[in-house]
Amino acid sequence: MRTGTILIAALAAILAGPANAAEDGPIRGLECERTGDGGARFMGRTELGEDTRLRLMVHHPQSGYRNWSGPMAVADGNFASDALYDQAFPLPPGLYRVTVMAMGSGEKPEALAQRSVQLGPMSRTGRAVALLDGADFSPDCKYPTAPFRANFDQFFSSGYSLQVEEWRLFVGADDVERLMLVYSFDGVGRAEAIWEVDLSSGNVAHANTEARRLSCL
Repeated sequence: MRTGTILIAALAAILAGPANAAEDGPIRGLECERTGDGGARFMGRTELGEDTRLRLMVHHPQSGYRNWSGPMAVADGNFASDALYDQAFPLPPGLYRVTVMAMGSGEKPEALAQRSVQLGPMSRTGRAVALLDGADFSPDCKYPTAPFRANFDQFFSSGYSLQVEEWRLFVGADDVERLMLVYSFDGVGRAEAIWEVDLSSGNVAHANTEARRLSCL
């Protein structure tokens, strides 16, 4: 409960404005890089002491995406976030507003700096995942269904503790490009859902039983 109160207070401070997030503060650089599946990792340099605990508030105004990174610790003057996604899907390219927060022992974290960071285009794998995100398989399903993203969100928040392990793009022996979603049940077991994708035409089709289950929920 206390963690939720701290994060709500931090968010309120961010939305109120960067009163204590001066550009000449202890954060000396901030940049981001794509992960292979379309996520984004944010990293920077700082004058803060070793093991200082930080978190990032990441906001993409154009899409409305807003998320917290996991906790980080300064090491050798550097810090780096875990990979961030939009519910396991790629982040859109564009300008992100990133607030660096010092997570001390007090009730209200301190906003150290705000920076605008440009996130570049997705890799081919990221583009394939984004194509699946926007797909609607209703014509291919036995019963009426929602667009894929709605089905995915319902399936992975259903209480079965399903976890996305990885997205993988590969070309089969038949020269057809396929996207594989590997997921587990709370880290145990392994299931693979596979779709055929054509990035040039924008077509995507489920290619195995697991993919059909997710596509036609």
